[in-house]
Amino acid sequence: MLLYQTHFTVTGLGDLEKVNKMKKAILCIEGVNKVEITGLNRVSITYDPTKAMPGVFSSIMSSLGLRAPGG
Repeated sequence: MLLYQTHFTVTGLGDLEKVNKMKKAILCIEGVNKVEITGLNRVSITYDPTKAMPGVFSSIMSSLGLRAPGG
């Protein structure tokens, strides 16, 4: 199985409750293997591209108030 990794730069990662909700929601998506905070305002997601799409990840983050700078 070939896994992809995508990275997002987002604001709002200082809110631990939002981060935990985001991780839980994204890990519930079929095909997602790992969600990590990899640095200041950086999220890394490892997933199977035949089952999950990055657009869904960003929609979840946005719904929780985690946003790309300037977005």
